[in-house]
Amino acid sequence: MTDAEYIAMEKSTIVRSSGSSRLLPLVRAGNRALSALAPELATQLAERLFLTPPRGRRLGAEIDLLATARARPMRVGARRIETWVWGRGPSVLLVHGWGGRGAQLGAFVGPLVARGFSVVTFDAPGHGASDSGIVTIPEVTEAIRAVAVSRRRFAGLIAHSIGATAAVRALYDGL
Repeated sequence: MTDAEYIAMEKSTIVRSSGSSRLLPLVRAGNRALSALAPELATQLAERLFLTPPRGRRLGAEIDLLATARARPMRVGARRIETWVWGRGPSVLLVHGWGGRGAQLGAFVGPLVARGFSVVTFDAPGHGASDSGIVTIPEVTEAIRAVAVSRRRFAGLIAHSIGATAAVRALYDGL
């Protein structure tokens, strides 16, 4: 495989191509101009763009899966997050990646419940059905800790992408 073929491949974990946008040169020029003319405004815009996760539509399979769960909304700081629980027993926490939703890890639910675990997932702050807005890794880390602590018997954690980064931080901090 050549470098060009590798770069042209679709990224399988985030399902978007690595192709360049035709608008990118205009966006870059606009950003340079705004940074020179109004640096504070450019900073605020960049922060909002970088820290606001995309919010895609929930797929039918996710809707069907969530219909079988016990919904448990909770507050983490000033935000409401949506959590869902299946089964009984020691809890395994599923943590999604940036721009994702907890139900995207739904393939783990059936096998874990069949083995006697309860499965807990949530939409991180700024994601899915949880309160929208900008979000940072420390906020996702705090949500992981809050959800895990809300379960009496926490047995494991499965995380994807930026959710894994926040989960490692939560574990490092004593989860």
